[in-house]
Amino acid sequence: MGKKAYAAFECAALASFARDEDEQHRLFQLGYDEGKTFLEALRNGKIEAEDVNSTVPVGITLALEGPTADFILGRVWEGAVKNVLDKINRDFSDDHYPSSDEQAGAAKNHFSRENCGLISADPAR
Repeated sequence: MGKKAYAAFECAALASFARDEDEQHRLFQLGYDEGKTFLEALRNGKIEAEDVNSTVPVGITLALEGPTADFILGRVWEGAVKNVLDKINRDFSDDHYPSSDEQAGAAKNHFSRENCGLISADPAR
């Protein structure tokens, strides 16, 4: 659940930069729903701490402190957006800050390479 939540948030951020509103909304909602389920299971002791430390992305584990699930997931989303922006900007030379059109093109490429369109609410995926 933690992996899927973070992957969905990163892909939602890529879709946002790529200006694909439908995918951005779909993937954000999936990340949010998976994240809520993950946090509830964690709070109820259904997930072992060693499993969290060994399998959950650092983008989630670093954000686990907070008063509510929504607060925590907001922090996770913020981190995913920053990570995606850094990833997109690494596609360009250090002396060139990409335009929003260039960022959109790079985001589309990353979205495709990372198979973001395949992330689904289906538990088997």
